[in-house]
Amino acid sequence: MEKKLKAEELFSVEGKIVLLTGGGGIGEYLTEAYLANGATVIATNRTKEKGEKLVAYMNEQGYDKIESYPLDQTDSAQIEELVDKILAKYGRIDVLLNAVGYSYDCKPEDFPEEEIRKMIEINYVSAALLNKIVAKKAMIPAGGGKIINIGSIAGIMCHSKNVFPYEASKAALHQMTRSLALCWAKYNIYVNCIAPTWVKTPLVEHYKGDYFERVRKMHYFDRLSELQDYVGPALFLSSDASSYVSGLILTVDGAWSCGRTVGHEEGYEVQY
Repeated sequence: MEKKLKAEELFSVEGKIVLLTGGGGIGEYLTEAYLANGATVIATNRTKEKGEKLVAYMNEQGYDKIESYPLDQTDSAQIEELVDKILAKYGRIDVLLNAVGYSYDCKPEDFPEEEIRKMIEINYVSAALLNKIVAKKAMIPAGGGKIINIGSIAGIMCHSKNVFPYEASKAALHQMTRSLALCWAKYNIYVNCIAPTWVKTPLVEHYKGDYFERVRKMHYFDRLSELQDYVGPALFLSSDASSYVSGLILTVDGAWSCGRTVGHEEGYEVQY
């Protein structure tokens, strides 16, 4: 193994070809992070219009190594067509970051069947199809690659009383990540997962009232996570800095998933 001691070498994504699916919220922010560090990004969105808007914004920031394509990630034929297009133009996919996600809130006993199925289909099945196709068509023939799935603390702990299918879908995504890490180690493919806590993105913008103030009080660092908090973990898992890391569910949650202490939200201090 080549000796690398400087951070700019270890964490470099310069020249890498990154396929990033789900170009909104965390995905959009990480798209800019990859571009800022010299990578080429092929981003996907649900619609052509969203993709064009993303590319226009990145061009305004001075980045031109970006393309965007509409993609229904639950359709394996569309995934295969996109991967073939990328391989024809660039010859490889070095990094896959899957940031596609969907959520819906409802009391468990009233949850619509179609929403349960939709959440599993988008959050888990689409990720399974994407991971499988990119690995088979691009990374196995190339002798390796890096795959990052965006999971959630919801896949580790029950974080809400109204989104049980979301929690189940993210738990499945985490376990798939671990399984593929084992299966594809022989191909030099690293498969990891970033599990965010609450972060203000379009996925949670429907919450009203003092919801986010209550969420803030649940966190020991006295704040919600911010999009900036995910840049370091993404660059780490995309680069040589993580050259022996695979199967990791990397929580970015300010210790939220570690547990709860007595009276934390009220600022209670135990008396001795």
